[in-house]
Amino acid sequence: MDPTPPPANEAEPPPRPPLPPGSPPEVESPRASRSPLPPGPFDVVVVGAGAAGLWAAGTAGARGRRVLLLEKNRRVGVKVLASGGGHCNLTTTLPVPAVIDAFGREGGRFLAGALRKLTPLELRRQFEELGVPTEEAELEKVWPVSRRAGDVVDALVRRAAQAGVRTATDAPCIGVEREGDGFRVRTARGDVLVPRVLVTVGGRSYPKTGTTGDGYPWLAALGHTITRCVPALAPLVIELPWLRALAGIAEQDARVSVVQGGRTIAERRRPILCTHTGLSGPGPMDVSRWFELADPSRPPVLRVDWMPDVPEDRLRAGLDAALAARGAERLARCVPGDLPARLVEALCVAAGVDPAARA
Repeated sequence: MDPTPPPANEAEPPPRPPLPPGSPPEVESPRASRSPLPPGPFDVVVVGAGAAGLWAAGTAGARGRRVLLLEKNRRVGVKVLASGGGHCNLTTTLPVPAVIDAFGREGGRFLAGALRKLTPLELRRQFEELGVPTEEAELEKVWPVSRRAGDVVDALVRRAAQAGVRTATDAPCIGVEREGDGFRVRTARGDVLVPRVLVTVGGRSYPKTGTTGDGYPWLAALGHTITRCVPALAPLVIELPWLRALAGIAEQDARVSVVQGGRTIAERRRPILCTHTGLSGPGPMDVSRWFELADPSRPPVLRVDWMPDVPEDRLRAGLDAALAARGAERLARCVPGDLPARLVEALCVAAGVDPAARA
């Protein structure tokens, strides 16, 4: 947040000298709320030392700002360490326009500026300079070559420390309030008066890592509009007994579409997994947000194409040819392709066709 720019005649703060390469990070000991915060003054307080906070603090420090980075956990980057099963899916191979499109109209508009200033390719280049080479993988993912999320966190910490950032862990923020021309940041270890504040505490997606929605009331009190929070990247609950009976069956290449009013509003081609509650896997989870955001009076429909490379007319022709050549066989066995037999039989039943019927 930057509510009031400094007067034109105000001098820039003197740059904080960077630490020599290889210096240990200036991270305060997490000895709880009895110890005071690092002494100021500071030009910026960054609240939340996840990926965004570490990056923002390092950038502000490199531009000569005196930065205090606050983290409520006993260590920084907790959610980063848990991402990608501990391997950290760092970014994407998609070009910027495709990334923007993937987040929908509102999400894409919000992210567009940041994505254009720091593209996925530029991010990879900067991590390479930080000693974390990356490699591409399936589903447009980019991983550190080491497949260690800890290497990513270590690089972010080094970057911030070398820019002179002071970091205090075990320092939960309990409020951000306007005071004069700046802000009072209230913490369990004392208050900080500062001209500018960056709130990077995340949402409420993963409470075990600290994302518990702390920032929403602070920002609402400061006059910001809070977007309605809904689950995203979540499995889909589908009340179809025949589908739930397929729990454990996975298809590595399926197309899932969300259709509303005859218009496709989201589409992904990703692996899909049948579960005892519905559908999971990258495809269904990628489109889950559109079901929560939809107008209840116009609920969207989920469509799944289990064989996206086979057009419907070709599928029908293949089925007709198989039936003509192997008329004595069960209908389900005549469906072309290599879908699991249980899935084919269940789809036949759902379509009102007896899978045991013979031509």
